[in-house]
Order: sequence, then structure tokens, then C-alpha cells
Amino acid sequence: MTIDSIAYGKRARVGVLLPSGNIAAEAELRAILPYDVGIHVTRLPLKGSSREELLGMTEGVEHAAALLADTEPSLIVFHCTAVSTWDPAMDSSLCQRISVSTATQATTTAQAIINALRALNAKKVVVIGAAPVKTGHEERLNFEVVLRLCLSPALTWNPLKF
Repeated sequence: MTIDSIAYGKRARVGVLLPSGNIAAEAELRAILPYDVGIHVTRLPLKGSSREELLGMTEGVEHAAALLADTEPSLIVFHCTAVSTWDPAMDSSLCQRISVSTATQATTTAQAIINALRALNAKKVVVIGAAPVKTGHEERLNFEVVLRLCLSPALTWNPLKF
């Protein structure tokens, strides 16, 4: 192994805020991102899908983002769909809080989903997730949810349990 064979992030570094119980995202992100994009992760507490647990994950977002900012990432991603889609204002609120506390551009999984659906010109969608949340994004963005399924958070975060 040489120093060049290690993915430090020559082109870019991405900071990722993950739920504490998520064991899948790091491996999946490493698999899909270009080799020269580094991934730096920290976690926020979330092991369940109750309203209190989901909203509680946002409480330490500035501190966790500040830890990621020490790696000088190009972007910080709040990687929890259930939380970032909680209501139509949640994703923009999280991005603002992260950006203000770190001076780094931020995004969320909610924004990624919305951008992808817009790029596909999707009008009807099926929502499958770990939390039974009706977000309000569908009406605001003109998507029709034709089916909504809620899976166990442990199942969706652990591909080894499929």
C-alpha cells in the first residue's frame, strides 16, 4: 500500500453528520463517491424513530458540525432523511445552522431527494423509510405520494439484517 492508495480527499472532502445507529452510510458513500473525494463523519444521537428522538438529533448539530469543520470539508451533509424531511422548513433550518456555525456550505438528504425528483420530473412517488413521517414536502413541491411504507430503523440502517 502506498500513500496514493489511501483516499484522503485530494479533490474534495465531505463532512457527514450521521445518526448514531447508522452503520450503512459510510460504506455506501465510500462506494459511490469518486476515489479522490474524502469522507469525514461524526455522529448525532439517534437510535429510534419517535418524535422526541428524531427532533432530539438536531440539538447538537452546531457542535457536531464544528468538529467536522476542523477537517476543512468542501461541504457538510446532514444525513438523516427522517429528520431533514420532518417538515418543509427543517432542511433549510439545518443547513443555515450548520453553515452559520462552520462557514461551510451545507445540505441535507431532504434537499438531495427534492433535487433528484425535480431532475427526474417525478410527479408520483413511493416513500419507504425508517420513520412514519408525513412531511408536507409532497404538497409544496407537487409530488403525489401513491404509497408510504415504514420499515424498522434497525432494518433500514443495517444491510446485514436483510
